[in-house]
Amino acid sequence: MGHRRRVIAALVCVVLAGCSSGTEVDSAGEAPTSGAAATEYPLPFGLEQVQGTVAVAPPVVAEQITGTFNGEPIQVTSLRAAYQVTGSPQEVMAAWLDQFAELGLGELSVTTASMQASTAPLPWLQLSTYAPKSYANAELWSTTGEPILLIEVDLSPDTESVPAAPPELPELPIAPAPVPPALAAQGDTIFGAQGAEVHLPSEAEQVMPSVPSMSGTDGEVVMLRTDDPLATVSALVQEAYDFNEARPQHERGSIDGPHEGELDGSTTVTARFNSGSGGWGFTVLASQAPGDDVASVWVRTGAD
Repeated sequence: MGHRRRVIAALVCVVLAGCSSGTEVDSAGEAPTSGAAATEYPLPFGLEQVQGTVAVAPPVVAEQITGTFNGEPIQVTSLRAAYQVTGSPQEVMAAWLDQFAELGLGELSVTTASMQASTAPLPWLQLSTYAPKSYANAELWSTTGEPILLIEVDLSPDTESVPAAPPELPELPIAPAPVPPALAAQGDTIFGAQGAEVHLPSEAEQVMPSVPSMSGTDGEVVMLRTDDPLATVSALVQEAYDFNEARPQHERGSIDGPHEGELDGSTTVTARFNSGSGGWGFTVLASQAPGDDVASVWVRTGAD
């Protein structure tokens, strides 16, 4: 555990590229590299942001139902966070490997892009661990600038934690092809699959490049911020539903939500869209902490 103590940082103020009111899109569609904003935020489950990372936006923390287990709904608390990796990617991922081991969900899997024979975009390094009702996943993605780290944790109160020793982390191979850095302007397409298009709502702003989704053959992870989380979540699922309904001879889609909630004083909104059998869909989670002017919105899409 000494390595973890050396790497995990105390909460401090750090500097993120972007102006104090948020990351903007320049004329080339890329995030600018000047300005400053405080971007260190607490995390649930005893997790901590690690040294050498800068939060892209406040993490999303919300409760949701992720499926069923033995016929009963699985209620979890979900964490979604994205970071720019400004320090050593090797040390950052080693710190998260230690933290995932302490979660005690089960065996830890460590996968590099070089371990997989695929022409599809792959994360530079992926850490994952699963329990029957819970999971944790960390994906390090190469970009044309600083790498992006995505953290996703779903934790059920029924999951028993059994901390275990983490496996050895391999040396990072040469970074795979980088994720394009472009950010969408309002009205631009931000994600879609199988001919569908969902556009950036007028009340929202994209805060990190879209990252390929590992949950399907044609999907993305998108993070937004907005001053109206309910309107943003509603706009995303409704546009997808309307597009699906307008397609001739296509199976009827479905929307679950939006569901408004409250968690530890934060306002939360969750929703799901599914286009039907053999189609595509996405889950969207949003949260806004007390005193924050804007909410963070996390979308992961996937396709069959």
